[in-house]
Amino acid sequence: MLRPVIVFGLYAAISAGSADPPWVVAGACLTPQNTACRTLRWEGSGWENTSWGFHAVQRWRGSTVLAYRRDGGIMERNSRREWHNYVVLKSDWDTAQIKFPKDQRTIAIDHKDKVYSERAGVRGGLPIWEPEDADCTKLALRFELSNLKRVLGETVIAGIRSIQFTGIRSKTERVSVWLAPSLGCTQMRVVSSGYNSFGLPTSHSRLEVVSARIGEPDITLFQVPAGYRRVQ
Repeated sequence: MLRPVIVFGLYAAISAGSADPPWVVAGACLTPQNTACRTLRWEGSGWENTSWGFHAVQRWRGSTVLAYRRDGGIMERNSRREWHNYVVLKSDWDTAQIKFPKDQRTIAIDHKDKVYSERAGVRGGLPIWEPEDADCTKLALRFELSNLKRVLGETVIAGIRSIQFTGIRSKTERVSVWLAPSLGCTQMRVVSSGYNSFGLPTSHSRLEVVSARIGEPDITLFQVPAGYRRVQ
């Protein structure tokens, strides 16, 4: 059975005005949107205590891979496992979509069941593009966090310079996000922690880029693995 794709992070985009490594140079691999060809992988995990009773803790672990190539092709792969009370498996899926805008064709893959399907058309918008957001402040505002602050100093995540912002999403949830100016303010890391009225932790999640490769993606990312069965 083919399952829906859920993307954890924002689409990446390259900011031409950044002071970071200039991706837009002569001979560079660029997408039709004039952004760098790239492959990014996020890994994440988290937990939530829905109450203080038995089987109240929900835990998850997952990953996302986004790849963009010169001809406009986009590959999105998402995997996720969820457990009740840490040990009882609730769900387990691993899906991908390979989009070919030039051909107006999409391949949907279920890596768990080893099946795939094809359909006409390409759904979804273009990558986020923030050429004027040199310090990522504009994009940070989209998180709609109160008491938003930029943390002094910078962090290198997967080899990419990132700027940290912190804020409060609600009275009980604190969020920190690291954005990369040279990648159009891509979310390189997002950490969220929830607390109850007594100050005790009720949830925690972390999503972080663990691999960032600039250049034409591996061709196998845009191919259906051998042995997979086609379904309608």
